Amino acid sequence: MAQMVVRAEARKYFELGVFQAAEISRVPMSSAWAVTFQGRKGETFVLATVRGDVRHFVTLDAALVTVEAVGFRVAAIRLECSA
Repeated sequence: MAQMVVRAEARKYFELGVFQAAEISRVPMSSAWAVTFQGRKGETFVLATVRGDVRHFVTLDAALVTVEAVGFRVAAIRLECSA
C-alpha cells in the first residue's frame, strides 16, 4: 500500500535520499494528474493534500512544477500510445 505524503514531507524525503524517481500519471476516469514517488527500497509514496486525499493537478505543468519544487529535475517526458 502506498504511503501518503504532503509536499513538505516529500521535500524532506527527497533531501534524505529516500526517493529514486517520480511519476506523473492520469487519475483514472478523470482529466486530472497525480504524482507518485518511488522509494529506493521499493516503496511507493503518493502526493497528498493536507486532508489526506490524493492531490489532483488540473494541468501537467502544475504537476511538473510541484515535482521540481520537491527537488527532482525533469530530464524527459515520455508519452505512451493508449491504443
